Amino acid sequence: MQKPLPQTRLHADRKTNARHHYGATLHTKLTNPALSQHCVERREQFALLNQAVNYRLTVMSAPAGAGKTTLLTQWYLARKSTSFVAWLTIDQYDNDPARLFTHLHATLNAAGIAIPTQHTNVTGFVSSLAHATDHLGTRNLVLILDDAHALQQLKAVEQLRFVVEHSPACVRWVVAGRGVPDLHASAFALRDQLLRIDLQLDGDARFVDELSRKLDYAPLATDDAERICRSTGGWLAGIKLALTKEQDFPHNTTHAYFSDVLNAQPLPVRHFLLACSAVDRINGELANALLAHDHGEALLEASANAQLYLRRVESGDYRFNPLFLNYLRVTAQRDIADQLSELHLRASRWYATRQQNDAALHHAFRCSDREWRLDLLAVATRCYLKRGAIEAALTWSEQLSPGDLFAREALWTTHATALILARRFSAARAVLQQAAELNSTQTLIGQAVTPKLQTLQLMLSLLSTRVSDDAADCPLDSADTYLTGTLMSLQAYWLFNQQKFDAASRRALQARDLLLTQGSPYGATHANAILCAALGHVGQYDGALKHCERVFALLQTGPRNTAWANAATALAQVRYEQNRITEAQSLCLEALPKLASVSSVQAFAAATIVLARTYAAQSAFPESWRTLDDLHGYLETGCSKFLLAQVCYEKIRLCLLNERVPDADSVAVEFALDELEAQRAWNAEGSGNIFIDSALARLGCAQALRLLKAGHHHRCQTIVQTLITDTNGTGFVHRRIALLALQAVCFNPIQREKATAAIAQALALTSGHGFMRSVFDEVPGLNRLLTNADAIDPALTAKHFDRFPDLFARKDDDHGGPRVRKRRVTLSPQEPLTDRETTVLRLLSQGLSNQEICTRSNIALTTTKWHLKNIFAKLDVGTRTAALARARALQLID
Repeated sequence: MQKPLPQTRLHADRKTNARHHYGATLHTKLTNPALSQHCVERREQFALLNQAVNYRLTVMSAPAGAGKTTLLTQWYLARKSTSFVAWLTIDQYDNDPARLFTHLHATLNAAGIAIPTQHTNVTGFVSSLAHATDHLGTRNLVLILDDAHALQQLKAVEQLRFVVEHSPACVRWVVAGRGVPDLHASAFALRDQLLRIDLQLDGDARFVDELSRKLDYAPLATDDAERICRSTGGWLAGIKLALTKEQDFPHNTTHAYFSDVLNAQPLPVRHFLLACSAVDRINGELANALLAHDHGEALLEASANAQLYLRRVESGDYRFNPLFLNYLRVTAQRDIADQLSELHLRASRWYATRQQNDAALHHAFRCSDREWRLDLLAVATRCYLKRGAIEAALTWSEQLSPGDLFAREALWTTHATALILARRFSAARAVLQQAAELNSTQTLIGQAVTPKLQTLQLMLSLLSTRVSDDAADCPLDSADTYLTGTLMSLQAYWLFNQQKFDAASRRALQARDLLLTQGSPYGATHANAILCAALGHVGQYDGALKHCERVFALLQTGPRNTAWANAATALAQVRYEQNRITEAQSLCLEALPKLASVSSVQAFAAATIVLARTYAAQSAFPESWRTLDDLHGYLETGCSKFLLAQVCYEKIRLCLLNERVPDADSVAVEFALDELEAQRAWNAEGSGNIFIDSALARLGCAQALRLLKAGHHHRCQTIVQTLITDTNGTGFVHRRIALLALQAVCFNPIQREKATAAIAQALALTSGHGFMRSVFDEVPGLNRLLTNADAIDPALTAKHFDRFPDLFARKDDDHGGPRVRKRRVTLSPQEPLTDRETTVLRLLSQGLSNQEICTRSNIALTTTKWHLKNIFAKLDVGTRTAALARARALQLID
């Protein structure tokens, strides 16, 4: 056996130096890093970390630069004076279990926990730790392990896991790093002994502002602080760089840093990160599609666990930190530029199979496959139109060159349709003119082109110009069922505006049913809204209610899009007429944000007016006025003369209701009502039927209200009689009812017999339903007139006392004093419960919460709340207890 060489002086010096170096290194590992003078106190995160003493294991996992070590140091220093707290910074050498336990012994001794026997095996260390902590009493020992991501060898991880699991109950472990080793955190979570801290480490605008002050910079505006937060994703290192080097941020300051991060990764991970930079968010399936193999999901999970600036979002997908994503995209343009088109094509196809059209088109326009792009766009724009996303369809189709636009029949027809529905008439004419020229040279691609061109030209004429009365009877053979249904809907709208309500309702019903079969909920709900409005105008309230309820039920469980908003608006109008004010208001508030586009101007205006009336019914004048004023400004672009007249009427009605006569006069001046009256705009000449423009008729109603308020009864009667005569030719029963009621109120002070006759005539037109809410709102004093009109049919007037308790709350008694009128108690709900409402009611009787009801009935929570509101309204109650009591009395439930 060869003898070892004798130790020379040089060898001895090296060994001595190694011992000195190890001692210095050990001292660094056992002490916390020094804090920067610019360190910001993070109160929320500090308070969260304080909870670590209540958990056996706390895991803090975040990327480099997230502020983990700084926060731990602040917390360590704060607790060190009052608790046993030990610090150990893990490094690569701790993958040797013997060395790891040596360092754990050393850090415990440094914290004041004396362990006389140093064990380098796991069971011995656990035994010594238990013995040493027996004397701590009620105090805890907190062991902080920083940079735990350096612990990667399986044996070392397993032994540390054993120590954590079997350490005494008074020991608390706080393990931090860029991804921490597997310590069976899930087992601690099941025992409610795990605290996770990750997303909470992000900086917010307050942090940015305080750090700016620490750096002696000028205070930041709130917008600037929030901008920095967004651009850095709340990453603390990025925030500091943004503040200190604003001029060359982010490229020159972060790319060098991220370059080191990327180059430290294995080649498969580097390729994965660069490939995934093609998309804004990533999941396992998409990763597999991008890489064209099934390892993407595993690489994604590994990258997320390694804290490579990936964050899980609400949908379950992951997002890169925006600064890191920017770096990856710049690097991809340099290193894999030849692969980017294929990556975008793969992403586009993946999104298209999931009908995520926005994302699919985004990537389609970034790949070089023209045929795929045009085919996808042809399908996607038709889908956009069918669900009412008119602007989205135009956003994408307007990016095409003329050659590409006319390369697919579906592209130019849907583009022209979208322009028409968006009321961009000049652009629509240009597209149709170009299509006609191409068709004349037989170069326009498509089948049955001529009928489709004629259909589109007629659609444009119906909305943009005056057309002849036979426009609604033009042939409907467009060779495209969707275009046919859309044309029929526009014809119904034109007939409605011409006050041909019977014809409008018939054509709207045809359009609605046809568009439903074509899977176009937007077009169907638009047609249904016209149908319901037309039925209501001719006094067929039951029919309007039936159609509203049916279509709304079809869309209730679907997405809250424009089609749903159309249906909700139509239902809100019915609920308002039924005096279910709160329900109508809720529907309008939810629908309006989805209707705020020119393509939905009619529905938007209808929802806004109903909302304003519900506010007025609740005596909320400022809210009602502001709502109408916003609509007024929106309509001043010239969308509709009738809708502007309606706003004038609503403003005057609201002002007079709230005794704001000067404000009403100001509105009248703006719309020149006195001048119109002086020009005899509302004076009937002779007898028989006359026709007054619908906008002028509404302005006449507004002027009549002003005259009635001022006591000019004769002038008011003249206008009202003219408008009543006008309804003879239009069949506008709903307005005729309101005008007769207004005439009765105008007669009442001086001609009570005529007033009673006018009321009786108006009630006769309601087909036994009695007056709706809008009649009372449009005829001030009608409720008082009905209260004292003993000659009126008592069965009809009694309905109003029950249906409108807010309008008939009091009645003069025989002694001249007020007394409360008692409401009749009935033993049947106002309306029958639907099957779904009955199911919800039965679940409610079992004492279930809203969340439990939606789980048991497999409906959304918002839908459950909606059904409960309907149940309460139909049972005329306000609480669950009252609903159950009334339902049992009605034998609706056991």
